[in-house]
Amino acid sequence: MIKLLKVDGCISVIVKRDDVTNGKPYPDPYLLAIKRLNIPANHTIVFEDSSSGVKSAIAAGTYCVGIGGENLLSVGAQFTITDFSTV
Repeated sequence: MIKLLKVDGCISVIVKRDDVTNGKPYPDPYLLAIKRLNIPANHTIVFEDSSSGVKSAIAAGTYCVGIGGENLLSVGAQFTITDFSTV
């Protein structure tokens, strides 16, 4: 998908499921990404479209924007957007 969208030059870190012991909703994927990027969690914005993803992002200490319904607010997203068309 990254190559299809032609954004491979914009992405410096990719964390795959096999890179961590515990996937979402555990914070491990985001904690590893933060470590690889060498940035503080509280300087990180995550866009997530699932409950488990939002829980993972919040548990890692990031700011999480939910993509989709406002139901993501109830699991920790600080803000929601319908999709990326208005971003």
